[in-house]
Amino acid sequence: MGIKPGQPIKFLVRTFRTTDGEETWDFGDGSPKVTVHSDGNVAIHAKDGYAITTHKYEKPGVYLAKVERTNRNGFTAVGRLKVVVEDK
Repeated sequence: MGIKPGQPIKFLVRTFRTTDGEETWDFGDGSPKVTVHSDGNVAIHAKDGYAITTHKYEKPGVYLAKVERTNRNGFTAVGRLKVVVEDK
């Protein structure tokens, strides 16, 4: 809430039950995708197990950010997040 254009936003992701692959973020604004790597929940309570990236939306609007990760069996987990960027 209260996100403004150009404001950095922190995105965290953590995949469970696999260490295969990496998470790929698509922020829904046409910017290049970003690849990160979480720990796959190897250490259940590890505070640093999340993969963190930041992103800035340059224009106001409603965006659908998507993150996905595929394991060695070809199964893909997908998460989506609605991001509302308000006018200045």
